[in-house]
Amino acid sequence: MTLSEVVDKIEHVSRKNRQLVVCVDGLGGSGKSSLAEEIKKAIPGAVIIHGDDFFKPVREKKGTAGHASNVNEDFDWSRFESQVLNKIRNGEQVSYQIYDWHRDELTDVVTIPEDAIIIIEGGYTSQQRFAEIYDYKIWVEASEDKRLRRILDRDGEHMRPYWENDWLPVERKYEQEQKPAQRADLVLDGLKSDWKQSKLILAEVAKK
Repeated sequence: MTLSEVVDKIEHVSRKNRQLVVCVDGLGGSGKSSLAEEIKKAIPGAVIIHGDDFFKPVREKKGTAGHASNVNEDFDWSRFESQVLNKIRNGEQVSYQIYDWHRDELTDVVTIPEDAIIIIEGGYTSQQRFAEIYDYKIWVEASEDKRLRRILDRDGEHMRPYWENDWLPVERKYEQEQKPAQRADLVLDGLKSDWKQSKLILAEVAKK
């Protein structure tokens, strides 16, 4: 499968709301951000809303993400729903604040053009609570060991305890309990897909 074929599927899907909304979900290091960027480049006027923009400042957290959660409560899903999804449902212009990871606070306000195709990119974004609003859902699959290697190459070996002890257990719970791959319209292999080719060859895999 090529990127153009994926884009064709997206552009011909029936819209549930005025703006077409695509979700690209996957676990850390799967390649979802790279895929979302490639889709954006291929669709004129498309914009990306990153799930990471809805991370909670430390002062708003009640503790750690907690292994009891299967959607990672370190993200402000209520703000994501009110500032983005509810506005899409109501046909209103989307405008939201972004989280600054360096300053640990909400900063700039981003306004989305009313005619833009919206790509929602980020882990946990296709959770059951939000799944029905999306017109097209993509799950990017990748094994945990290879994802962790990619993450540590990116973030540094010093981040291993954080990922192994805090982040990965919540991701496992999300995948096991929420089963996002089963709800997806398309499941792609983020490790076998060739991001370097000009036509972007994507490896489709069977849903779990």
